[in-house]
Amino acid sequence: MSVYSMSQFQERTGVSRETLRFYETRGLIRPQRREGSNYRVYSDMDGLEVLRIKTMQAFQLSLDNIRDTSASLSLAEQEAHLSGLELQLEEQLAHIQNELACIRKKHSFVREAMTAGDSVSELNTYGIYKLMLLGDEVKVSPKMKEIAAQWLNCMPMCEIGWHIDRKALEESGEKPVPTQIGLMMLPRYADDYHVSIESPAFLFPDGYSIRMMIAAADPFHITRAQLEPLYAHAKRKGYRIVSDISGRYSGYSCENGMPRYYFSARVLVV
Repeated sequence: MSVYSMSQFQERTGVSRETLRFYETRGLIRPQRREGSNYRVYSDMDGLEVLRIKTMQAFQLSLDNIRDTSASLSLAEQEAHLSGLELQLEEQLAHIQNELACIRKKHSFVREAMTAGDSVSELNTYGIYKLMLLGDEVKVSPKMKEIAAQWLNCMPMCEIGWHIDRKALEESGEKPVPTQIGLMMLPRYADDYHVSIESPAFLFPDGYSIRMMIAAADPFHITRAQLEPLYAHAKRKGYRIVSDISGRYSGYSCENGMPRYYFSARVLVV
């Protein structure tokens, strides 16, 4: 069996002098000494051991674990460890994919906010659970606090939403109408996270909708004029509005010292 000086061994294994010394101090390798000197010499078996250590480190085993189990780590134990690592990495991957999906959704919200103005779109929309927390007309109850705590733990699966009473808006003339702002969550997420959806949470139903984006310095007070393009579109197309105004927070900007909050506003029509 061949023997090598430290420099020769480094060349063959690609492992630094410091790492070899570290492995030795941890009892992972035991190089021989040249007769009559303190110079280390390494064998092919030492090289195999170094490669084995590197392989086991790739399995996310600590050096202490490698040392302690090097004489007794069976194939079954290796298989069990790798199964655990595989599950762990799958969970990490699922978490990363979920985060990526949330970032993509937020990106779509910001792009959508950039369309604020007179543009009105038509679409089929899903029903969504809503829990209104803020606004002049919101009455806070112990049950609301309990549900809000559950929903907030589900962010970003739940989002910021708002709600405007259609009747109050249509009777307001030019006077601002108070809005309610809180949380909203798709039914599938409510099921996945097992959150409470009892009152004061409520379901805004699905159906055919018209929608626009608005920008408001004060999203807690909205005038009929700000939503006039929505009403004009419904009138022009012969639609009848059959719901309150529901929306989702899409973004925020501050330009020239002027804050702007961007919300979608949709109504169900027939």
